[in-house]
Amino acid sequence: MTRSTAAGNRFRTRKLSTKQSLAVLRESQIDSIDDDGQRYIPQIETGVDQREEIEHHLQAAISASQTAVVGGQVPQIYIPTPDASKTICEYEALYPKRFSQPNSYIRFSSTVEDCCGTAYCMDSDDDKFLQKLNSNKRSTGAQCSEDTFEEVMQHFENTVAAKLPYLHLESDIEEKITPLKDMEEAFDESHSSAVRKFAKDIYDHWRQRRIARGGRTIMPTIRIESGADKDDDPYVCFRKFEHRQVRKTRRTDAQSTEKLKKLRQEMEMARAIVADVLAREKMRKESILVSQNIFELRTAVKDFKRKNNLRGDDEDLYESSKSRKTNLLPPPLPVRAGAQNIVRVGSDMRPPEAELTQLSEAQRKKVDKWRGAVEAGQQKRMHSNMGVEDYTEMPISDLDLSRAFDDYRAVQTFYLPSPPPSLSPVQSPREGHFDELRHMPIICSENINNTSQKSLPQYRRRIGRGGRLFIDRKNLPMISPKKRDSISEIVLDRFKYDNFEDDPIYEYPVDYNSTFALRYRARMLSPPTENHHITPQQYAMRRQQAQELLAAQGHALPTPQSATRS
Repeated sequence: MTRSTAAGNRFRTRKLSTKQSLAVLRESQIDSIDDDGQRYIPQIETGVDQREEIEHHLQAAISASQTAVVGGQVPQIYIPTPDASKTICEYEALYPKRFSQPNSYIRFSSTVEDCCGTAYCMDSDDDKFLQKLNSNKRSTGAQCSEDTFEEVMQHFENTVAAKLPYLHLESDIEEKITPLKDMEEAFDESHSSAVRKFAKDIYDHWRQRRIARGGRTIMPTIRIESGADKDDDPYVCFRKFEHRQVRKTRRTDAQSTEKLKKLRQEMEMARAIVADVLAREKMRKESILVSQNIFELRTAVKDFKRKNNLRGDDEDLYESSKSRKTNLLPPPLPVRAGAQNIVRVGSDMRPPEAELTQLSEAQRKKVDKWRGAVEAGQQKRMHSNMGVEDYTEMPISDLDLSRAFDDYRAVQTFYLPSPPPSLSPVQSPREGHFDELRHMPIICSENINNTSQKSLPQYRRRIGRGGRLFIDRKNLPMISPKKRDSISEIVLDRFKYDNFEDDPIYEYPVDYNSTFALRYRARMLSPPTENHHITPQQYAMRRQQAQELLAAQGHALPTPQSATRS
């Protein structure tokens, strides 16, 4: 391969693509293949700016040098540059060589600024103006030297550069240019009297030349970014190189964000502290003003008393806060002469252990804190569940049971009036003495009004799934075991299936491994055997035996026909 190592390190390998055709070469064909034409950038380090490598003359010079290295015959090619050797014909006569070998390498220790002198150099136009100026002032005898002229012009240039650095960008340069008054005010102690003397005469000449230059400096300077729209100008010096911006990762962005947040928090905290300090100082100032006002008023009261010869105590005119504090303290307890246990108290008359927090108090505060948190949570939960009824086992909010028993109706039994003893139990009251019974009072067992509505049993009819009818009851009277024997069977039948007792439920042990239990479980899912089928002869025999048994007891079985009719 003919490529250099530097080129291999500079250019990275391109990715393969299915859309690009690849050439298949043999080993003997590699040296003769020149793929440099496929690249716009040369494969070697040229030492020139990357944007200027595509220039025509530079590319021609590089190609010629490469061909010369291989051994080809190529004419020598130069990059065209302006020839400045023939601009001054008598250069050697005007600038003779006056260099002499110094005795030591360090000739003087002055700075560059001290040695360079004035940076402004006169040209032919300045020379003509200076000769005209000196000819006009020949009668007065005041002549301006070349050094003085250059110093004045340099002062004007420096002043404009400091006050109007962008004068060449202004549209009305004649109005914006610095006036003579500002130029004279800019003189300092370093300028001589001759410079100040000729400044007024030279100002008009400098102003005309600056306007003719379009606001730029009179002396030509190095071209720096003058052709911003044309980046291929080789005569521009100190060109800016655009460095590629470093890629910022998410981690760097996050760190920068955190630093900015932290800085903002610190600034806000400092601002809040300063605001608090300002408020404190304002309050202190107000307190001092109030104290001063009180003092002045007290002084006026004292003067008024003395003036009117008023007698009285002046204790109310003084601050009595200390005396009030001492009066509020309880009197000290008397100490016995033989007391051994002496309790030391502080300045606030409290024993040291009184300042310590007791364990019971800490536990109580902790429990109160938990309880308050639980109650706050319940209140929040109740507020969120407002309008929703909770029918769970342990609801947080109490249920509204006022409407739960609206459908219940109380039922009370009434007994008919007992017939008079003159009537037989078989005789009906309609058969006789009906007029006498009409006027007899009705006797009730209990008055309805005297009976509490809550103590009466109440019932409610409810329809369930599938149309099933349910009867719910409540407020049933409790029956104690002692009174159970005295209650009739009819009344007891009402509470037959109501269990109001707390008697223990007995469990009878069953041996699940016995032969009977095993046989029963084994035959539960098996089909019935032949012994279960009853033949007509067996049925007649069993029926006859049952009739004989009932006949002996005085009863009789119904016939099959009568049973069928019924």
